Amino acid sequence: MTYPAPIEQVMTPIDQSQLRPRRQRLLQRARGRVLELGGAGGVNLEHYPADRVSEIVVVGADGVSRARLRRTAARRGVSVDLRTAAQVGTGYDTVVAAFTLSALTDLDRELDALRQLLAPDGRLLFLDHSPRRPTGVATELSRPLWRLMVDGFVPGRDLPGAIRQSGLIILSIERFGLTTLTLPLRSCVAGVARQQRPGGARRVEGDR
Repeated sequence: MTYPAPIEQVMTPIDQSQLRPRRQRLLQRARGRVLELGGAGGVNLEHYPADRVSEIVVVGADGVSRARLRRTAARRGVSVDLRTAAQVGTGYDTVVAAFTLSALTDLDRELDALRQLLAPDGRLLFLDHSPRRPTGVATELSRPLWRLMVDGFVPGRDLPGAIRQSGLIILSIERFGLTTLTLPLRSCVAGVARQQRPGGARRVEGDR
């Protein structure tokens, strides 16, 4: 099982520059044992707080991303443990999904699997394409073409809705769009989710 991040592959340097503060703000909330899906060539490594993160595990990096990830980690002096899905284990304090969920064929099944990887008080940090409003006919008809052109990317998914449906509670969420020609980046979402707790609070910050 690999976790491609097709939107990462088509981002321009300007896109990456616009996204950098949002990545930093989100990933500063990582703590403890961190599991990152795919690794995205190491673009997230600079943003993890060294004083609060004890371990970084990357699962499902493909060949090209794995090589870039190793080079980036070496350049930044960050220790990263690359594992396969069979080796990943459970009990992670933080799971990071940056532009990977929009490329999963069976999103519901994968979100359920990710929920099982979290420690009881663990958090899912997500950053991805997701429109504010339901998709129209044009988007639905374009899905096969997008999957072909951009390595499996599925446009128009209601990612927050899928996360809630999986049994996670969204603690905070921010919707935004970049000024860019890279169309998926015009409708993005970033947020933090955790396991449901019996009788616990269900407050959501910033869901607008």
